[in-house]
Amino acid sequence: IFKDYGIYVTGTLVTNLNEDDILGDGTVYYDIYNNILTLNNATIDSESWPIYAKRDLNIELIGENKIVCRKKEYSAGIYAGDNNLAKDLAITGDGSLTIEIPDKCGEAVGLFASDLIITSDVNVITSDCENKVHGIVCDSSLLIANKGRVTVTNGSAKNSVGVRVRGNALFEEGTALKVSVNPGTTEICKGFSVSGDVFLGKDTSLEVVVDDE
Repeated sequence: IFKDYGIYVTGTLVTNLNEDDILGDGTVYYDIYNNILTLNNATIDSESWPIYAKRDLNIELIGENKIVCRKKEYSAGIYAGDNNLAKDLAITGDGSLTIEIPDKCGEAVGLFASDLIITSDVNVITSDCENKVHGIVCDSSLLIANKGRVTVTNGSAKNSVGVRVRGNALFEEGTALKVSVNPGTTEICKGFSVSGDVFLGKDTSLEVVVDDE
């Protein structure tokens, strides 16, 4: 029986037929029972969105992982949402992840979700874009926990925000967020935009840098 899990990796639909080895190289696999997509020293370089989930999703990181999106019109490294309805996303594990959008395009977002939880080392790098570029967008809340460390280097566009959270942002003890934005010719440029409250735990590192060099 064919089962559609509502998750795409490099445009490939994840199903019960390929869940054990989605890309054919042993680096990306999915556990339907725990809803965990594992990246195990994976390098995903794609002309389409590298990871697109129409459902809530947990991503587990093992080793060093890299995602590159080269889609020209609207690029997204990891997009958790069904059309414009955002879904929850958790990125966990002892590994690391770099999300890169290297090419100039119309619009780009490195990481999009509703409630976003990060407990790992995550590095998001976006290029300059024509209209809009955001490193991370959370439609609801952001939680960085368990010594998680997040770095965002955001390009310039007419509308540029390094990290945008439409709800609350919570940083547990010992976590870190560093955001660098390049205003360039940007009409709207924000490093860290939070609509709700910001909660900082003990020994939290929060750094926002505006660099126009």
